[in-house]
Amino acid sequence: MPTKLIDVLAALLLVAACESKTETATNPGGTGQGTVTPATPGSQGDFSQNVGDHTYFEYDSFGLTPQARATLQKQAAWLKQYPQWRVTIEGHCDERGTREYNLALGERRASAIKAFLV
Repeated sequence: MPTKLIDVLAALLLVAACESKTETATNPGGTGQGTVTPATPGSQGDFSQNVGDHTYFEYDSFGLTPQARATLQKQAAWLKQYPQWRVTIEGHCDERGTREYNLALGERRASAIKAFLV
């Protein structure tokens, strides 16, 4: 794998959450029927809106689900297309475990993502 690609992938920003969520966009009037303005290709907004800037894990797990793998593949492809971006991989958890447990789980989640990408 080319060094430049490894550098990009090694710096990939992914925030790992414990459970998946559903997002809805609303307009300022609060009717829930607003539209989302398309982001400029190659921008941070483009990455967030069209690729996804989070990789979700199952509760109390660091295994990559098929959906997580698909997201990571899309993120890697986007980063190959826009190599000027540098990002950081981080693993996060919710507050349900002890501090030590959550730090260890977050590290395992970040390591799982790095291992998949490299």
